[in-house]
Amino acid sequence: LGATARSADLTVENTGLFDRYLREEARKLKKTPEALRREYGAAAAFAVPLMLGNSDQAKVVGQSIARFIAKPTRLRIRAQARDSGGLGIAEMLGGLDPVALLEKLEITATTDERL
Repeated sequence: LGATARSADLTVENTGLFDRYLREEARKLKKTPEALRREYGAAAAFAVPLMLGNSDQAKVVGQSIARFIAKPTRLRIRAQARDSGGLGIAEMLGGLDPVALLEKLEITATTDERL
């Protein structure tokens, strides 16, 4: 529990699973996959910042997720501790709410247009 992290990277690459999921969900909901894609994208752009405190960083993450949903290729999210000593694992897993945790991190999120 005394470990620290200076940065973490998450990459999500769509190799077809997301499209299959959308087709199946759209079929169940009697919608087109594109309609469901628009719905999910709008929800991500709104809900992610809301959950993360509506900061500029949270908006960047929400918009990147929405772009990934619109055109699922590759999504990269990088979190880097603002403190050069890193962020304690116990602190991350402990009682910090997402807003307080986000204030201790510098978040970047990007999407790739192509694979």
